[in-house]
Amino acid sequence: MIDLILENEDVLKRLFRSGLLSPKVFFYRNLYLDYDANVKMGFKNSVAISRTAKKFGVCVNTVYKAINIMSSKN
Repeated sequence: MIDLILENEDVLKRLFRSGLLSPKVFFYRNLYLDYDANVKMGFKNSVAISRTAKKFGVCVNTVYKAINIMSSKN
């Protein structure tokens, strides 16, 4: 089960409670934040992705998907 931790951001809480945001968005956010922390620690992208996938118990494709979703500039 994914532990869902809501930040103290009223907008996110309201969007989640109204059903406009799914728990998957928060999970992808956590994946992206962990990946970004690994990159900032000096790991190469591929190593950072592997470390994040191992930590969360997901495949590397899921981490790639989270990176693409969270870093898209629309």
